Amino acid sequence: MKLTASRANISIIDHHSYICDLLYLEGPILSLFRDAKQNWLYLWCDTDGETSERWLVFSVTRAALIGYFEKREALIDVLRCSSNILILDKTAKENFDENGDSQGFSVYRTLKTVDDLHPLTAYLPEPDSFFDESLAPDISLARELNPTPFDVPIDGRWFVSDLDKFSKVYSQLYAFFYCTKPRFVTNIGERIKRYLSAPWRGGYSRVNLFEALQGSVPSLHDLEIKHIKYASPGEIRIEALRSVGDSIAGVIKNYLSSQATILLAEKKINTLLGSNQLKKSNLSSLPNEKLPLKVEDINFLEEQRRLIAQLLKIEEELDRLSSYSPNIVVSTKVLIALVARVRRASEFEDSGLLDLSRPDRPVANSVPLTH
Repeated sequence: MKLTASRANISIIDHHSYICDLLYLEGPILSLFRDAKQNWLYLWCDTDGETSERWLVFSVTRAALIGYFEKREALIDVLRCSSNILILDKTAKENFDENGDSQGFSVYRTLKTVDDLHPLTAYLPEPDSFFDESLAPDISLARELNPTPFDVPIDGRWFVSDLDKFSKVYSQLYAFFYCTKPRFVTNIGERIKRYLSAPWRGGYSRVNLFEALQGSVPSLHDLEIKHIKYASPGEIRIEALRSVGDSIAGVIKNYLSSQATILLAEKKINTLLGSNQLKKSNLSSLPNEKLPLKVEDINFLEEQRRLIAQLLKIEEELDRLSSYSPNIVVSTKVLIALVARVRRASEFEDSGLLDLSRPDRPVANSVPLTH
């Protein structure tokens, strides 16, 4: 079908991150993506059976997405209430060298803005197009679904630079705890495993890891600031998964109560890795038995990792992380990177900018999520 529509800039979707498939029938039919702030759905329309395929791409609010998951809203209603609807055409052309050998594919994309759904009638979902969990292999609605508001208690004198630093480290910790416990998106673990099996060296790899974790959190559950009260005391009210926020508050308090012991364990780990020249070595393709370490060194790393996990009370997260990691050196480096971020967050509590000892008070969600 040839469509007459205004051309849109392809950069609109260049930063979309794939989250999971919501409808899979011999291939993805409906997939969930995210950008820096929004949820996006990609609905497959048709193909020429050879090189080209077409997708309806549309933004979706948290409220509409939850309504779809809870089967209160059909997909067609979610589509109609979207404020941004696009048509994506993709053509893959195989390239050959002078000997006729394949050199891979070149992908060409065009994006158009949809102002009127009527010409797209053949592509639109049926009125009874409700979510079916049995056709969504990457989703478990038994997990926590609805984001809820919770307060991060603040105190003292905040500057803009403080807020910037805090939001960065808090969002990294949120992504870590979101991705290391079972969530409603069930395919996160495999993506983290693939990343940890890629070349893993120094600090750049660790920064990339936390960026990858943040990109794996669906926008549905990402941190959205609903309110900031700057006073003594005050709070930052966030809408996200409260259980993850509780994990962050807990790990900061646990760190502060055992800081000296954790610092000593970190020092021992770094000394061992440094003396074996492993701090910047890429060992992501090696199992434990092929590491350039003695058995007693591997056992020592395991002991120190376990000690830190016990003090922070993140044994479950450490076990999951270890199951994703190719070997103990990689999982140890990730743990040290996590501790560094917990330390940065704990400095806000230590300096009086946070007040995590303040008695928790329930936040009434009196205003329901709406479109």
